[in-house]
Amino acid sequence: MITRWIERYGLHGERVHQRLFHRALSIGHLQLDELVTKVKQDAERIWVYTAVSAQSKLILATHIGRRSSSDAHHLLHQVWQRLAPDSLPIFTSDGLNQYFYGITAHFGFWHKPPRARKHHWFPDARLQYAQLRKRTRGWRVSFLYSIIRLGSRHIIRSGLKALSLSGLVQTAFVERANLTLHELIAPLSRRTWSIAYDRQHLHLHIQWGLAYYHFCRPHQSLTVPIRGPS
Repeated sequence: MITRWIERYGLHGERVHQRLFHRALSIGHLQLDELVTKVKQDAERIWVYTAVSAQSKLILATHIGRRSSSDAHHLLHQVWQRLAPDSLPIFTSDGLNQYFYGITAHFGFWHKPPRARKHHWFPDARLQYAQLRKRTRGWRVSFLYSIIRLGSRHIIRSGLKALSLSGLVQTAFVERANLTLHELIAPLSRRTWSIAYDRQHLHLHIQWGLAYYHFCRPHQSLTVPIRGPS
C-alpha cells in the first residue's frame, strides 16, 4: 500500500515539474554537484546528480547514475530542457570533468565551416564555467582552488557580483541543497533503515521530495522572483 502511494506521488510530482519547468526558467547562476547513496539491488554505490539555482535555490534537475560522462550528459540534458531558450547561466561545479563535456554538448550550435563537407558542433562562445577543486588529507579538506574551464575569471566574477553574489567560484548552495535532500528524503539519509529497493524506487522518492521542496516547504529563498513560473 505504501509503495503504491510512493509511486503515485512520485509520478505526479515528476509530471508537475515537467509541465511547469519545461523551457520556462531563466537562471543566472547554476551549481552542479552529486551526492552518494546506495540501493538494495545494487552492491556498488550510486550517485544522485543535482543542479541548483544559486539565487532561488530551485533544484532544476536530478539524475541517478554513476560518475560517468553519459550520466553527466543526462543531467545537463534535463537542465537544457528546463532553461528558457535565451537563458545561459554561469556554471560552477566540483572537479568532475564529465560536466565539461555535458555543458559543451548541450549549449552551442551546428555550423558548416567553409570547405567542410558536413556541419560541425561549436560550443557557445558565451559559456562561462568554473570548477572548485578540493585536496583532501584523510577525511578533511586541506586545500581549495578554482580553475576556469570556459570563459574568463574576470567575466565570471563580474557576472556573479551582478547577481548579488560574492563573485567567488563556489558550490556552497548546491551542497546546502544536498544536505536538505539528505534530511528530507528518507532513502538519502546517511543512517537509515529506509533504503530504496532499486533506482526506480529511489527516483520516485526523490520526485516526491522535490515536489514537497518546491511547492509545499516554506523557505524564504523561493520568494526571489524568477522569469517563468515562481
